[in-house]
Amino acid sequence: MPKAIPFLLGLLLVGASSLAAQDARQVRLDSLFASVEGSPGCAVGVRHNGEVTLRRSYGMADLEHEVPITPSSVFYTGSLSKQVTAMAVAMLAQDGVIDLDAPASKWIPEMTGPLAAITIRQMVHHTSGLREKWDLLTLQGVPTERTVVTQQMVLDLVSEQRELNFTPGSRHLYNNTAYDLLATLVARASGMSFREFVQQHIFAPRGMTRSLFADRWGEVIPDRVMGYARQDSQWVRTPALVETVGSGSLHSTLDDMLTWVAWFDDAPAADSALINLLETPGVLNNGNTLTYAFGLVVEEGYQGLRRIYHTGSLAGYRTAIWRFPSERWSAVALCSSATAAPTSIIGRLAWHDLDMKFATEPLPHGDTGPVLPGPAPVLPADLPGDYRSSELDVTWRIVQRDTTLMMLRPGVVDEVIVPQGRDTVYIAGKIGRVERDTSGAITSLLIDWLRSSGLRFTRVPE
Repeated sequence: MPKAIPFLLGLLLVGASSLAAQDARQVRLDSLFASVEGSPGCAVGVRHNGEVTLRRSYGMADLEHEVPITPSSVFYTGSLSKQVTAMAVAMLAQDGVIDLDAPASKWIPEMTGPLAAITIRQMVHHTSGLREKWDLLTLQGVPTERTVVTQQMVLDLVSEQRELNFTPGSRHLYNNTAYDLLATLVARASGMSFREFVQQHIFAPRGMTRSLFADRWGEVIPDRVMGYARQDSQWVRTPALVETVGSGSLHSTLDDMLTWVAWFDDAPAADSALINLLETPGVLNNGNTLTYAFGLVVEEGYQGLRRIYHTGSLAGYRTAIWRFPSERWSAVALCSSATAAPTSIIGRLAWHDLDMKFATEPLPHGDTGPVLPGPAPVLPADLPGDYRSSELDVTWRIVQRDTTLMMLRPGVVDEVIVPQGRDTVYIAGKIGRVERDTSGAITSLLIDWLRSSGLRFTRVPE
């Protein structure tokens, strides 16, 4: 028998084994999604060793019109947008148009006071200390579940901020405000809209023909996937009510996102410096290295491998991308339900393809407030009154009802105030810290909530 024949037979057997493994994975994935027929679903893809090895779609893009999801369906991708935004910033830096270590206020004069010194790099790595736009809007009384949030609204909020969460560069705290501002910076520095810049310099050169940053809410996007959530055991449409770009608003397809991850594997040598910058984590003022790079989380030692990933979540959309560069393995999951778990889906695919141990990641549960040891705290008796925030241009009122103190603020149901310690209260997820003058009279209430802290509400004289 010629020597070449055993070798060829071996190749055929290896190929057959690989195809069988792929078929088994596909059957397993199909069974996982068997229950979504007639419901919102996902588009899922894997790229391995330069080839697309999985490209599947499940469920409906539009329940009302019974339109199925396909690999060319256009999803709102949430915070997957940040890696594209960060690339736009990196490209301008490489071209010498902007300096990553210069204050962003050069391009965004709305950033004043302590915000004026924040650098572009600190905004990219979430070390700016900026407060979170979603927190500020909610505390302001804006009903974000039925209000279209615009880029100008974010700029207006930022222009009124007089304090930060922390000294820039001293901590890492994930922040959407910074990425919306980065999109504004790209537009002003480049002389074209952010949408146009990304289309011309990122999407078009990579052949991502179905991707766009939607900056006009309600515009017609062919093959758009609707987002959904469960309400009273029924599916209800839950759209992403945003015109902001930068932190979100990237709309894309499974096929385009597989093209996006392919670029990282197959980019020409001329792009190696750009990729290196995008995948380099930030460093704090104290020299500690973060895991957050340019819109990407870089995790060393995940199952012994380097994992680069990000997720997205807003309204009725959940998305995720994972990459293992050493294995030339990437996966994308785009889903149209607020209850979907794209990270778990990709984790199972990685477990199957790369022989990993799969473990579900813990999810946050309902917030019942911090539990403090010691004697039961009491509410400050002099807390009732009006408190005004000049940063949010809003007034809150605290009133006594029988033995309970209630917070009355615009746009929400009245909230019970619970004592947490001396001059510290808990208000429906928010921590309130009372400040007093030397005579002991209350001067202000400082509010900490989620990713925003130290919001000052000054006591209004009676």
